[in-house]
Amino acid sequence: MQCILVSYLPLWNIIDERWDKQLHRPLHAASYFFNPQMHYRPRFKADLEVKHGLMECITRMVEDEDEQTLIDV
Repeated sequence: MQCILVSYLPLWNIIDERWDKQLHRPLHAASYFFNPQMHYRPRFKADLEVKHGLMECITRMVEDEDEQTLIDV
């Protein structure tokens, strides 16, 4: 059984690497922040990566800096 698990390890590493590249994107951070099911959990944490991704999405979608400030409040 141990031999079978070891043979799959390189494949799992490839899958994990691709997932990490996809999930650590600004759009995913913004969706995590605005998802009420996640946002209102006791363990919710808007860490620096989440805040940075959210701000990057806002700046891409809204050109006016005054509107960006209103959204960020």
